[in-house]
Amino acid sequence: MDRIAHRRPAFVALALAMALLLGLSAAPAPAAPRPAAPRGAAPSVAGVPILPVSELRRGMVGHGLTVVSGTEVRSFGVRILGVQPDGIAPGIDFILVELSGPLIDETGGVVAGMSGSPVYVGGRLVGAVAYGFFGGDFRVAGLTPAEPMLEILTYPSTLPAAREVRWPERVALAPELREAAVAAAGGEGEMRQLLIPLAVSGLGDRRLGLLRQGVRDAGLPFVVTSGARAAAPRRPERTAPLPPGSVYSAVLSYGDLTIGGIGTTTARLGRRSVAFGHPFFFSGPARMGLNGGSVLGVVRNILFPFKVANVGLPHGLLTQDRLAGVGGVAGRFPDLTPVTARLRNLDLGVTRGGATRIVREFEFLDSLAFFALLVELDRAFDRIGSGTSRLAWTITGTRRGGRRFRFHRENMFRSDFDIAIEALIEPAFLNLSAILHNPFEPVRITSMRLEGDVSQRDRTLEITRVRVSSSSHPEPVEFGVQARPGDVLTVTVTLRPPRGEAVEKTLRLQVPDFVARGTTLQLVVRGGRGAFSDFFFFEEPEAAPEAGSLDDLLAQLEGAERNNDLIAELQEPFVFEGGEGEVVPVADGVPPDGGFALAQAVRTLRQIVQGGFFVDVTVT
Repeated sequence: MDRIAHRRPAFVALALAMALLLGLSAAPAPAAPRPAAPRGAAPSVAGVPILPVSELRRGMVGHGLTVVSGTEVRSFGVRILGVQPDGIAPGIDFILVELSGPLIDETGGVVAGMSGSPVYVGGRLVGAVAYGFFGGDFRVAGLTPAEPMLEILTYPSTLPAAREVRWPERVALAPELREAAVAAAGGEGEMRQLLIPLAVSGLGDRRLGLLRQGVRDAGLPFVVTSGARAAAPRRPERTAPLPPGSVYSAVLSYGDLTIGGIGTTTARLGRRSVAFGHPFFFSGPARMGLNGGSVLGVVRNILFPFKVANVGLPHGLLTQDRLAGVGGVAGRFPDLTPVTARLRNLDLGVTRGGATRIVREFEFLDSLAFFALLVELDRAFDRIGSGTSRLAWTITGTRRGGRRFRFHRENMFRSDFDIAIEALIEPAFLNLSAILHNPFEPVRITSMRLEGDVSQRDRTLEITRVRVSSSSHPEPVEFGVQARPGDVLTVTVTLRPPRGEAVEKTLRLQVPDFVARGTTLQLVVRGGRGAFSDFFFFEEPEAAPEAGSLDDLLAQLEGAERNNDLIAELQEPFVFEGGEGEVVPVADGVPPDGGFALAQAVRTLRQIVQGGFFVDVTVT
């Protein structure tokens, strides 16, 4: 009988920060200059008076509007330094400006969160602050012109398509504009899109660091900051207009985990508004929350100064996420998916519950669900570190034709490093993601609920002894057993907890009638391999049979082995690399599969099962 050491999970924290957000860079193609607007054309777009780019001249002065504390809209000075046709993208010019005034003295220049700050010359809208000259003095900035931004107000609202490309985040300045920028800034630099402050509630510094690392790895133009919790909008909800210069929040989730991108309102016309001057996720049509906000202050970081802000009261629905900015409508609100949890801390004897509501149409709902549940599990555990957790999760949704489905699964998890993170990989990534992004039919997730408990105690059992008997040879043996085709094998397994007395469990399985006499099979006794195990320990995990439909996928996910399963499996002979009779463990001690399982018996226990043994079964 050969013993397999139990597996010990390795902490791979940044594997989770994930997926939050993928994209490919795309640079704008060159285009011929566009002719100026004909004389006599009305200087307005969508009913908003503008100063067209064709009328801008170097040296013109005006003012901009933004918020740097609370909700007070304040003014700053602006001087036009030049215009670069098609500088942002074909059809979208770039306006170089220098900022000034007491507000700019306070902030040290343009800061993240000023995206969308409207700029006026002679009382007419020129455009919105959207870029900064990173290098030298932060007082040099770039504007997205008013014309393409205001055109967003006229776009139809439809459901979003998957994001496939990234937008140009840098503007290559023409020689004369670069010379003007360097002269005004007092040093070399590059013109880049302003970062978007991402206000996040519910996550401590360590978890925010995980999210920041994921944002950096994905190359997203966000600066992650702490923020306050915001309540989900209620229907009907009275909404106050967002005036130009006020805080404009594009919201992904509400509740315990509130996440909102912070920018500035550029213009509004009736119930519609436009902001940012650049994209948020560049999804095209969108369905995100639209809220106001308040600024706590400005952090004068030497790399990228930024506003720290809170998401404010609900205002409406963000319907557009375009190259020239984002736009929305007041009084309408996004569909939200509730992600709720009720968890008991067995060490403290307390139960805690909480909820987050995530924008249902958001492409990365599964990633946000992971962080939402992380908030709840961290709060219930009231610490970060090793532990054991028993969880049950239920996912509901609708599928093709509006038919409803329900998915339910339970499992146990053990971590020597961070139980909250390691316990949530399977519910959020390996289950929710698989369902949400399945290749068979479109689904919408209408709810996700997590229940269970968590403890610092090591609730594991290690297999220490296996004895086997057969109906034709009833004497239990440890090192090999003889059986006839059709015999029932009785497997007695001794399991030992970290502390306390060992326990015994019995499983029974039958030798198939078709097995030829003289064949030696392997009886594998082991703990269940949850999906988590394959996710971390196999470079090329053995895949489950491919699903042929959404129903097949749901059944496979629900029926997958659990970490607290005790399994006895009769397998075809192993092929050993080290020669006859030599066991070669693979994958950090996880027992290898010898091939097709001829018979299996499973008992689900209240502790995680670790380790494994092999016993030869000679068919006589």
